[in-house]
Amino acid sequence: MTGTLIKIISGYRGIMALIIVISWVLIQGTALGQEPDFLPLDTVETTKSVAMSEFSESIDTHKSNESETFEKYKYPIGALLFTILAGILIRFKQTRPTRPLFLMGLLVILGFIHGGCPCPISSFQNFILAVLGEEFKIHTIVWFVGIVVTTYLFGRVWCGWICHLGALQEFIYSSKKIEVLRSQRAQSIMRWTRYILSTALIVQLITTRDILFSHIDPFKAAFNLSSYYRAGWILLGILLISSLFVYRPFCRAVCPVGLVLGWINRLPGASIIGKNENCVKCRTCSNVCTSQAIDEYAIVSNADCIMCGDCLDSCKKEGLSRYRKKYVDSTISLSYSKSGLLGSLFQKSSSIVELSRNIPYMKRGKEDNENIFNPSPSTIRASSQNKIGDVVRFHQSLPRYSPSPLISLDTVAAELGIKRLYIKDEGNRFGLKAFKALGASYAVYRILKDRSGGSLKAEEFLTERGRSLAGGVTFCCATDGNHGRAVAWIAGLLERPSIVFMPHGTVPARINAIESEGAEVIVVKGGYDEAVKRAAEKGKEQDVIVVADVGYPGYMTIPRYIQEGYLTLFKEVLMQSRERGEKPPDTIFIQSGVGAFASAAALFFPDAEKGPALVSVEPTESACLLHSAEKGNDIPHSVASGGRTIMAGLNCETPSRTAWPLIRNRFTAFVSIDDTFTVEAMRLLAREGLVSGESGAAGLAALLAIHREKGGTFLKPDERILLINTESDTDPVAYEKIVGRSSTEVEGL
Repeated sequence: MTGTLIKIISGYRGIMALIIVISWVLIQGTALGQEPDFLPLDTVETTKSVAMSEFSESIDTHKSNESETFEKYKYPIGALLFTILAGILIRFKQTRPTRPLFLMGLLVILGFIHGGCPCPISSFQNFILAVLGEEFKIHTIVWFVGIVVTTYLFGRVWCGWICHLGALQEFIYSSKKIEVLRSQRAQSIMRWTRYILSTALIVQLITTRDILFSHIDPFKAAFNLSSYYRAGWILLGILLISSLFVYRPFCRAVCPVGLVLGWINRLPGASIIGKNENCVKCRTCSNVCTSQAIDEYAIVSNADCIMCGDCLDSCKKEGLSRYRKKYVDSTISLSYSKSGLLGSLFQKSSSIVELSRNIPYMKRGKEDNENIFNPSPSTIRASSQNKIGDVVRFHQSLPRYSPSPLISLDTVAAELGIKRLYIKDEGNRFGLKAFKALGASYAVYRILKDRSGGSLKAEEFLTERGRSLAGGVTFCCATDGNHGRAVAWIAGLLERPSIVFMPHGTVPARINAIESEGAEVIVVKGGYDEAVKRAAEKGKEQDVIVVADVGYPGYMTIPRYIQEGYLTLFKEVLMQSRERGEKPPDTIFIQSGVGAFASAAALFFPDAEKGPALVSVEPTESACLLHSAEKGNDIPHSVASGGRTIMAGLNCETPSRTAWPLIRNRFTAFVSIDDTFTVEAMRLLAREGLVSGESGAAGLAALLAIHREKGGTFLKPDERILLINTESDTDPVAYEKIVGRSSTEVEGL
């Protein structure tokens, strides 16, 4: 019976709201919310009796005062009790379906029966006036203060379960089909509109010390069918029409109470909804979230979430749950510490679990992020110092070569409490939006040089001699995007064909980018490892050369060439630092997929004692290097399936056998991060006018995660940290969805 009623209410919200209004008009027989002009005869005779004694009058006066007090507090306290009850009911799957009943019942009681007054917005205004020193009565601010407290303790269930203002809009809403109204730009406009209107309201209260909004309140006009001002009716019309096409437009574009409650949800210890380790990023929760508080990467915006519970019910994997917030999500902690990253990495702790190689494993505050620290990184013997000059000269011979910029992030460094924070921006390397061309181009050059018996010079690579050495060859590789485009680009410069294998689920933008370089793209049914396997099989054909950055038994030489190609990047860093009069970095955060790029850092900085400290960064769901370090038996280990992550360029299942020994011995730490931090890092870099893709922002994401979860204890004030932005917006559509602006708009900041 209850289930049927819920379906009726949920399926016919507009009709039910209309029935309530009509029924209320018929019941009252007068204008809603007003007292009738006549009273029943028996009531008149009773109330107008003048034969009462003085004692009786005293008793009646006392009872009247008690009645007035009860009337003042019964609705706010009753609503707060229902809010607490809703905060309990949302915890259980069996009781969450009662939300429509709560909304309907409280819409009738607080709205149509009580006339919508007092309401939380008027209580908010009274609270502001009280702060300003104006006289106030306690019952006028109980509502707002109570909502703030219950929101912190039980979540923002007031908005999603109780508020009669929101309920009216929700029952009217009927269309999700107008995409422009659900776009990121529309959300941004509504968000900024609310900031502006809330600020204007506070300014008005400060200057006039009067609650003027009540004169034009559209909800009073709706609940009472009367308004003293024409503006009230106009605003009501706008509210009703917009509510048909936009979910809770007043709540999202106007309501100051909702804005404050969103801020409360950002506080440490607040009760919120967020994804857990079961999340597979299937986007089901994003699709059912009518308030658009969950993006396509299953990241919940707690400033917008109204705790309706639809996402919790829709997720078959139970990948979302309620929990207490551990940090503030929109700001960076300003903690300072005298202990630095290097010192902290080498310190033992009673909570450390020793692995077979004595590498301490530590799981940090947020369950989605893991760190493994190498207590004794060693100097590696496989140094390529004698090859650096040749590698740099080769790249200087290529068209469009120029050192990528080294940018100082002074504002972010100040927020993190460190001396210097630099980022090497590879977003426009050779016009390919990523750094991968450094490795692919040098590897192809070395392949042709080997064919020439070692006589091919760098300046001859793109001449007739280089093209003749590549005659009849088809270049082939596997990629998640950037490496494949680099191979296709260099093959095109040599006027040779290329074939690129890509994993299932690759976004069209990355496929199109590779095809634009003249390559044939083949999307395999499996993940990255399957693409590597298919490329290796293709390489067995005559005149097909595989240019892969992952080494495996029987294929070790070319991956080493690719690793050496990345040395140019680190040489540029040192040269640019000297030009600025700066010392080399103390710590470098390096993105690690199969490990080719990370191993290049080990080759360039072979001496562990001299530094810098090298930190490997991977997605939590495909952290093959961290997993190999955790195993601790000196050999690389695969992770199952590679997982789902927005960091496509790092979504690798198996470390390269040519890279792992260098990384294992030289790297100081292995860090895995959740996509949530990557999104935050992308937005933070966009704030600085820097376009960074999902994999490109991973270094800053790891820095934010470590800083936040350790309260700054890994970062010392004189720390100099280097990050590498390995790619720009290689998926422009996803970038704009995450950041809220296109790359062109970000670059114009």
